[in-house]
Amino acid sequence: MSKRQYGSNWIKWLIQIISLTVAVLFIFTDLPDKFIPGYHNIVDAVKGLDLSDTVTLVVISLLLVFFGRLFCGFLCPAGAAQDLLMALRNDFGIRQLKVNGKADYLLRFVKYVFLFALTIILYKGIKFSVSGWILIVVASVAALLSLIMDRFFCKYLCPAGACLNTFKFWLPMCLIGGAYYGLELLLKTTFPAEAALGLFCISGYLLELLLHKNALHLLRVVKCDDRCTHCGECTRRCPYSIDIQHCGNLSNDMECTLCGTCVAACRHKALGIGIISKRNRERGFGRFIPGIVVIAVVAALVIWALI
Repeated sequence: MSKRQYGSNWIKWLIQIISLTVAVLFIFTDLPDKFIPGYHNIVDAVKGLDLSDTVTLVVISLLLVFFGRLFCGFLCPAGAAQDLLMALRNDFGIRQLKVNGKADYLLRFVKYVFLFALTIILYKGIKFSVSGWILIVVASVAALLSLIMDRFFCKYLCPAGACLNTFKFWLPMCLIGGAYYGLELLLKTTFPAEAALGLFCISGYLLELLLHKNALHLLRVVKCDDRCTHCGECTRRCPYSIDIQHCGNLSNDMECTLCGTCVAACRHKALGIGIISKRNRERGFGRFIPGIVVIAVVAALVIWALI
């Protein structure tokens, strides 16, 4: 990655590096126990959030709807690792492999299968063990594919990404859920939890393919058509290959994580990050808004969990 792009997008890289470093320390070392003696209180408090509480459930749902994809673009260690691999690929001139058409559609379904399977395992308390060598092989293959394909893990394998994508379509999902429970009332029966989960996953997959737009992004990539030359650099640099150059004044693609890569790549300063409206088209302070929101939300959740 060029110095210009790195410098323009430094807050995103800083948060990602911190997130990835913390994840590595927590998984492979005991340093957190030695140097952060109180961190277990925060972890236990977050794990102990009462999801049956209406207020807690509503707040978390709203965060997922409005800001969920910021987690993928800034906080997720897997996302950070993939962005680093993408930067290395660009620096060494490795050719990018793109997946389009039917192959892309079929691969997108895999993450919903993983979401279904993982949820069932956690719900039923199924215990299983996997060989360390198998994990190393799987991680190595995922890393290799992420090196030659932008965000391979996020697009095709990540169950959390599948869940966040589905939450973005909250209105059709509410209608589908209402029809599901209405059918239960009509038939005077209760379908098994697996049926509801399966409907959630299949609906999310179909909505991702058919709609692919999100009307509730509070923050969006905004474009000044007067400055845009339609050179296509923003689309080529986008980890999700979003067609930003032809998006009009606003980009509301559901896969956008507001990582700022397109903003940093634009040589003509035609892109920026704004709040809903078509203002803030400059690349100035607006590019820092997603990072500031991420820091504020994480701090608020930690404080709320400890209260």
